Amino acid sequence: IAGEEGSAKTAFLYAILAQAQKRDDDTYLLDAEKAFDGERAAVAGVDLDKLAILQPKSMEECLSMCSTILAAHDPVRRCVIGWDSLIAQAPSEIIKDEKVGRHVGAAGRLTSQESPTIHGMLAAKRAMLVIVNQLRDKPGVMFGPSTTTPGGRTVKFMASIRLQFFSGKAIKDAMGDHLGKSITMLVTKTRLS
Repeated sequence: IAGEEGSAKTAFLYAILAQAQKRDDDTYLLDAEKAFDGERAAVAGVDLDKLAILQPKSMEECLSMCSTILAAHDPVRRCVIGWDSLIAQAPSEIIKDEKVGRHVGAAGRLTSQESPTIHGMLAAKRAMLVIVNQLRDKPGVMFGPSTTTPGGRTVKFMASIRLQFFSGKAIKDAMGDHLGKSITMLVTKTRLS
């Protein structure tokens, strides 16, 4: 799931976790942003007692947690793992080094190394991994798309479904109070239909 800031990506992830819990699937949340909102999740229907929340410190730790969950998971039951968000999780080499710009592409290299292993385990373990990512502007682009999703191209290529969210107009009542927001969702890739 990719989209601009405030385009309901996390709310959609909570809805996916809630539906998975209704089917009695095991649910996990890799809270890379350290911004889990229990009230918002509960409004979306998530049973907090059935949700395992993990807060990794680096991208390597997040990928390791994902592999550990999948390795221990019994394929008799289904499993949904939410990762919120890919861009919020920096590789440890970036966390340790204070010089900005020295490690361009580090996240992409790391995801390209680890993704094939995790991707292979997902189908075998009857599991689904939902990754939330943000759209970023590409500076100086004159032709082609002016946005990109950080973390390399591997996540895009490995995905069975890619959804892109766009924030729209605010929805207000007759008094002018904010009720919500119109969201546009674009399916940019699907192997399932």
